Amino acid sequence: MISVDNSQKDAAAFKGAPPTGAEVDALFANLEAQLAREKGPRAWLRSRSSRLRFAMVALMLGGLMLLEAEQSGRLQVLLGSWPIVVGQLLLIAHGASLWLRSGTWSRSDRVLTVGAFLVLAPFWVAFAVGSVGSAPARESLFQGLECFPHGVLYSAPLAFLLALLDRSDAPSTRSLILRGALVGVVANLLLSFHCPSLDILHLFSGHAGVGVGWVVGSLVWQRARSLTTRTG
Repeated sequence: MISVDNSQKDAAAFKGAPPTGAEVDALFANLEAQLAREKGPRAWLRSRSSRLRFAMVALMLGGLMLLEAEQSGRLQVLLGSWPIVVGQLLLIAHGASLWLRSGTWSRSDRVLTVGAFLVLAPFWVAFAVGSVGSAPARESLFQGLECFPHGVLYSAPLAFLLALLDRSDAPSTRSLILRGALVGVVANLLLSFHCPSLDILHLFSGHAGVGVGWVVGSLVWQRARSLTTRTG
């Protein structure tokens, strides 16, 4: 599949005066270079329809949930708070559906709005289920930070899949925020299979904070990649 970003740039370059022979040659050279790059598993994955890519995300999420449920043995406990679990699943489904189409809506404020909402969603979940003062504040924060790398690890397979499914070679900031926030909600959900803590500071730092980490990491990666491209 040809990158949306490069194709749009080529089209914009020819607005106005008719292209010269050199410009046409450059266009075809760029097109051939893009076609040469579009080989391998990633090219096949991101060329699939949005529905099929959504199904891949759903299968990955279902597999991760089954794996964590089997390992933790806390499924019955979580079923007791099924409205919160279902609410997070609905948020994930909506976020994934929007993100898969964000390449054509890269300037849409809706992408950024939903991304910001998903970043905050795990904090609202913490408010809904958590309590204050079950442990000293410092202890709660540090215990939560012990959960943080586990959340990153549990959600990393989904983050990797989303990167493979992304049709843009240079995702917009809005798209990256939505993608990182989406992975963060998944991490928050998967951590609930393992960690029984209901201390709100613990949930803030180690569970809800994973989404913030994914978003910041994605933006730092985007910035580093941009600087590397300019200097290269």
